[in-house]
Amino acid sequence: MLTRCKKALALVALAIFLLPCAALAATPDYPDHFAKYPAYKLGSSSTGVANYFDPATITCQSYDPPNYALSASVIMYSYEADRMLKWQRYYFKYNYAENQIWVSYNGSTYTGPIDTTVWHLSSLQDLVVLGVHIWEENYGMKWKNLYGE
Repeated sequence: MLTRCKKALALVALAIFLLPCAALAATPDYPDHFAKYPAYKLGSSSTGVANYFDPATITCQSYDPPNYALSASVIMYSYEADRMLKWQRYYFKYNYAENQIWVSYNGSTYTGPIDTTVWHLSSLQDLVVLGVHIWEENYGMKWKNLYGE
């Protein structure tokens, strides 16, 4: 009886250990470029949805180091629904010295600042990562502290 109980506990412990591993393995890899518009690069993704931006549409709205503002055309695509959810311009303001990003859908009302040293805690984490990729594409340098640097 005790052996059976130990086996059951061992199986439960193994299942609890393997469940997060299975969830990670189930996360899909998204293409680096959007199939219908190959110029669009993968900027960020979460389960079932990917954001692609067109590097040719990146526009510098403001350049006053350490403050910057960029915008770009973005496609939000749902791989679960197999359809485009949005195709619009996104606006980002950056303070490089303070590791901060602001996000806007219309260029006038911004959400933020979002501290990029704890970006993963933000409800807008996909847009923060998208903004960082747009920054890196435009300026050719890594955004500090997003990658644990």
